[in-house]
Amino acid sequence: MESMLQRVQLNSSIYWRFKAFERKLLNIETLIEIFEHVLENTKKYFDLDLISLAVIDEKAEIASLLSEAGYDVASKKGLFLLPNQDILSSTFGFAAYPYIGHYKQKHCQFFFSKFDTKPASVAITPLMRRGRYLGALSLGSFETDRFINSMATDFIEQ
Repeated sequence: MESMLQRVQLNSSIYWRFKAFERKLLNIETLIEIFEHVLENTKKYFDLDLISLAVIDEKAEIASLLSEAGYDVASKKGLFLLPNQDILSSTFGFAAYPYIGHYKQKHCQFFFSKFDTKPASVAITPLMRRGRYLGALSLGSFETDRFINSMATDFIEQ
């Protein structure tokens, strides 16, 4: 009973942190602020070690906007602007479900390629809208059991 109560308290804590994160995200006004919030604050809100965000930018419009604003994408360890959806299609296929589990070179290498130290466990989630890939959000932990393939993905997918 005590174990179940602890699990409920943990889930409640995760839920309220997620809601606070989501509220902040919905109030952001610029693309740069969105990238910064996702890349920096996700680590703080959810006690993670590594975060990466891959965004499809087929026409290089995002790159152009960021460049005009003086935002240096190359210096951002966790930010990737992709010219097409090829890497996402090869990682997720048509199912487009998150990959959760131990870091495996085959599935995870690209998403954590800008980091010197690789995570032990990961949650790599496709970002989709109307059946099309927009990008991927990748969460990494140095703890081997932080993300396991049997865990629920409700919060991660949302």
